Amino acid sequence: MWHYSPQLHIEKHKLLAAMHNSVMLQCLFMVIAGIILSSCHKHDKDEHPTDKTVARTVLVYMVAENTLSDYATYEGYDIDEMLSASRSLSDNDRLVIYLDNVLNPRIYIITNKNKATTFAELKPAHSYKEDFNSASAETLDEILSYTIKHCPADEYGIVFWSHATGWIPYHGNTNNVSRRSFGVDNGKNISGTGANIGPQMNIEDIAAVLGKYPEMEFILFDACFMQCIEVAYELRGCTKYLIGSPAEIPATGAPYEKVIPTMFTNDLNVGDIAQAYYNGYAYGSFYGSLLSVIDCHKVNSLANITRSIVQAHKQDLLEADYSGVQNYYKWEYNTSGNILPDYYDMKGVFQNIIPDYESNDEYKKWLETLDATVVKQLHTNSWYSLFPVTSSNGSIFTLDEKQYSGVTMFVPLDKYKNSSTFCSDYLNTEWGKKIFN
Repeated sequence: MWHYSPQLHIEKHKLLAAMHNSVMLQCLFMVIAGIILSSCHKHDKDEHPTDKTVARTVLVYMVAENTLSDYATYEGYDIDEMLSASRSLSDNDRLVIYLDNVLNPRIYIITNKNKATTFAELKPAHSYKEDFNSASAETLDEILSYTIKHCPADEYGIVFWSHATGWIPYHGNTNNVSRRSFGVDNGKNISGTGANIGPQMNIEDIAAVLGKYPEMEFILFDACFMQCIEVAYELRGCTKYLIGSPAEIPATGAPYEKVIPTMFTNDLNVGDIAQAYYNGYAYGSFYGSLLSVIDCHKVNSLANITRSIVQAHKQDLLEADYSGVQNYYKWEYNTSGNILPDYYDMKGVFQNIIPDYESNDEYKKWLETLDATVVKQLHTNSWYSLFPVTSSNGSIFTLDEKQYSGVTMFVPLDKYKNSSTFCSDYLNTEWGKKIFN
């Protein structure tokens, strides 16, 4: 998510003060009671764990100790939307929210019996007594373990909510340059009114943690740039379907009052989740929406045929002119320290390097495999981009529908080599090794 636009600015101090006082009173009570359970992190006792096996549990993993903090908890925003949607849950549904924002981390368990209608009224099921890094594999592992222990289910889904930049690995921050795969934890219970420079979590670490647990029915990335083939390939053994955007998404994120009910239908259709998200921005919205759904069980087939084409056209791939290819972030436009590479649409890349692609049998076979893998593609005709900044208020970019697949692909071009480690990092990803070795 990009973090700010003038029309979305919120005054938060009164709310945070009230929340802080509430949490302090709760912590005092727990200390007096003297009840502390063992865990990787110190925490207060569980208020209402369920332990009942249900049909489906969905975990929303909110790394919000950054510039997105307000969008998680402010009145009318994401958690309030989730509470509104909870009225549609059945007795067999559990929504678990892990939240780390300007207060210490805590876990909420949402059922159709919740009386709270706003976040301010909502009581945590599990409160931690210290702040810690939520953009870490250790914390993700602990939260998943808690969720499966206290809300066991026949099926699971997970929403990753935060900032993100796709496949790019986190090396730490140098000269205030922030490169993140998923999540930003600025630490010390601050929202981060300036740059997001805290620790971030690499996709390979997410895959390693998820691989310890039952396969997810779906992963929804409510975060920017996550619908890239490199991420899908890394997570192919962790989930059946991956839902996300190849581009930036607004800080307001998913319209959860519309999205949550689709996550708990008896006959789950992940395309409906994407459609509900898309509908929230498709009609009359300034921001637009680009979304797709990847069948992760078919990513290996796409990798195999993509490798054969890349190996046959490697010189063309690395030397072609990409100025006309559908791109969701223009590397040349960078004017700040948040330097990212180009995010080229996969379909546009292959149309660019295969001569007469429309009549080319090799391309047609590849496209059939792509279409079988990307099972739903949604887009408005344009979308809003805060970065790269080409004006004081960001830019509106126009989509080339003919090139749109809803999935991006990095190309290790020479232009990156003198100013970044993108190329070497890419060739160390599972996808990069598969395609180029």
